Amino acid sequence: MVELTRRTVLAASCGLAGGTAVSESASAASSGETAWDFSFPGIDGSTLDFAQFRGKALLVVNTASFCGYTYQYEALEKLYHARSAEGLVVVGVPSGDFNQESADNKTVKEFCDTRFGISFPLAALSHVRGKDAAPFYAWVKRTRDWAPSWNFNKVLVSRQGFVTGTFGAGEEPDGTTLSEAISTALDGRLRRYPDPVGTAFRQAAAALHGVDPSMILAGNGSDDLLTILTRAYVGAGDAAVYPTPSYVLYKTLCELQDARPVEVSFEPDWTLKSDLFAVSNARLAFLANPNSPSGTAIPPEKVAEIARALPCPLVVDEAYADFAATHCVSLVNDLPIVIVTRTLSKGY
Repeated sequence: MVELTRRTVLAASCGLAGGTAVSESASAASSGETAWDFSFPGIDGSTLDFAQFRGKALLVVNTASFCGYTYQYEALEKLYHARSAEGLVVVGVPSGDFNQESADNKTVKEFCDTRFGISFPLAALSHVRGKDAAPFYAWVKRTRDWAPSWNFNKVLVSRQGFVTGTFGAGEEPDGTTLSEAISTALDGRLRRYPDPVGTAFRQAAAALHGVDPSMILAGNGSDDLLTILTRAYVGAGDAAVYPTPSYVLYKTLCELQDARPVEVSFEPDWTLKSDLFAVSNARLAFLANPNSPSGTAIPPEKVAEIARALPCPLVVDEAYADFAATHCVSLVNDLPIVIVTRTLSKGY
């Protein structure tokens, strides 16, 4: 059985009936980082923010003024002009990591302007490999286990912000290999599947709820998320606790796992006693809030009290939160074991 100890909050969905999950400690891939999350200082003193290129394809090239491949500047400029209308952006990243670049940005810019008439975006002098690598290149190394081995190495980024290819200096900007790879990156018809981690949605949901995007996971409906959580936390013979009467899926999910459902009755006023709900050997607890089918809600402070008494994570199922006066998303910042699920299928 997988142990999930990281703090998670599940928020709204990115489908007709979806959900999202939120976690504080996630790898670069699971946190959904894309090229749009990175920027460079610009060679003119501005900020070269890759977010402005969202929806385009990028060819990021680490350049140098005194290299045997410096002539590629000319082909890169022609490529930029030839395919920018299709959505390609060429980005040059001057670097002295291979000891073949000038020492200051002004000199580099003058060289690019006077020798090649470069009009595509240029970053300021940057490290592209090693412990001091710029964040973009550190991300490429982390996710692709690749770093430039020489000047004029190339990183191709898709319209979705993911690296689709890396190329050495020997791959000419106007060569067949790179040209075909760029065509694939630009052709949206070959990318019919949506962003698998729902990056844009997670960023919007994070801003709405005041959490980090790395804490949000998009699912195919809140029932999908409840299923994932049950499979992750609850094994055969384990106990899972939930109030009754409530959402019937909780019992079904337990039975599918050969787990032991523990039902705790609501009080006559639809409250829960923390000491009765805190089953000592429970691996997971569910709380529909507002409750289905009663429509009653337990205030966040009481939910927090219940969570503190539990020996396991508490899933606060807020499928009907859009119809309630309060919600429990704010609890995830203080209570690591609280998980909140949301859906777009009820109020939208």
